[in-house]
Amino acid sequence: MEVKVSRYAGFCFGVERALNLVKSAAKKKNKLYTFGPLIHNPQVVSNLEEKGVMVIENLSTVKPNSTVVIRSHGISKDYKNRLKEKDVNILDATCPFVKTAQKKAQYLYDQGYRVIIYGEKKHPEVKAILSYTNYKGVVVENINEFKIFDNVDRYGLVAQTTRSKKQFSKLAAKYVENSKECVIFNTICNATFDRQQDAIKIAKDVDFMIVVGGKNSANTTKLYKIVKEIKPATHVETADEIDIKRIKDYNRIGITAGASTPEYLLNDVINKIKKI
Repeated sequence: MEVKVSRYAGFCFGVERALNLVKSAAKKKNKLYTFGPLIHNPQVVSNLEEKGVMVIENLSTVKPNSTVVIRSHGISKDYKNRLKEKDVNILDATCPFVKTAQKKAQYLYDQGYRVIIYGEKKHPEVKAILSYTNYKGVVVENINEFKIFDNVDRYGLVAQTTRSKKQFSKLAAKYVENSKECVIFNTICNATFDRQQDAIKIAKDVDFMIVVGGKNSANTTKLYKIVKEIKPATHVETADEIDIKRIKDYNRIGITAGASTPEYLLNDVINKIKKI
């Protein structure tokens, strides 16, 4: 059985940076909390909890003099301000690319544009970006939600960093065609584009695809949706989830992984497939 692994599989820059910051801080701090899961990978979050890094969802549970980590997806502007008012240390692990999206959204709002955010309405990154428009921005999940507003001539577009460039371009073109003025900031991370393009390339060249990563990870789920349109595929978090009976008769297996998938989980899957 031939196995092809994407060279873009696994941690992106933002995730690796966040983990390194937290692991370093965990060695020095007694009380360390992340405001929401640091990244969208249950195995990594569980491993951090074993090291004393606890997830909180409510600021009222924060103890004085503790350290609170802002996760890689960022948090809303109002929550960040509330954190600053507390007697806590703040460790900002927001991905720099996410911060850029936040700044661009705020700039567009301050300049009087109707801000359109291309992304998933319930995703924490998108909720955080929306807060930088004073919650006046509009989140659009797909081109079918395209809408022109009465008495609005100026539109400004940003995107969730892990979305498809191709689909964002299509949405942006609709606003350019239907408005007097449109400013577009491409805030999609290049690593996301490279990962998706490489997955497509591999999927076309194999018989079956395996996507490794958290089921709660937006970019991993998107990878799975992309490749399953090309070839039969499965999305697993760990090697234990692989159904050997389903794939044993395929000759060529392709493997990729989301941006929050640690190397050891990816290697576990690769090694299991190679033993078939």
